[in-house]
Amino acid sequence: MHPTKLLSLSQLHSFLALFPAFLRAPPLLRALDFPSQVTAKPPTIVAFLLDQMFLRPHA
Repeated sequence: MHPTKLLSLSQLHSFLALFPAFLRAPPLLRALDFPSQVTAKPPTIVAFLLDQMFLRPHA
């Protein structure tokens, strides 16, 4: 049970640390070819999807 709690806490910490960075990162969004109106005021769902894309384990 202890490793599961640590893993969950680690994932939560990573999410909370990186989510605001993706929410306020117009240069990153421009580098990923998002339109200029999206980079000016990115929707929360875009930041959430980018966060999940970077934190998802890769096979």
